[in-house]
Amino acid sequence: MCARVGCMPSKALIEAAHAFHHRRDFAELGVLGAESQTIDVPAVLARVREIRDTFVAETRHLTADLGAP
Repeated sequence: MCARVGCMPSKALIEAAHAFHHRRDFAELGVLGAESQTIDVPAVLARVREIRDTFVAETRHLTADLGAP
């Protein structure tokens, strides 16, 4: 459940938010233009879904041979 709707998707979304937030530090590093950056919300959400789907598929694959309890 966590992989589909909880921890994993929310952590991927938080990662994007942190990256966007850190754009404020770019000028300090000599990287200019950060103030004009924007967020492409559909692209961010598509990435979150891709990460979620990959993780769920890998988990299912790894546990398929365990059988039902």
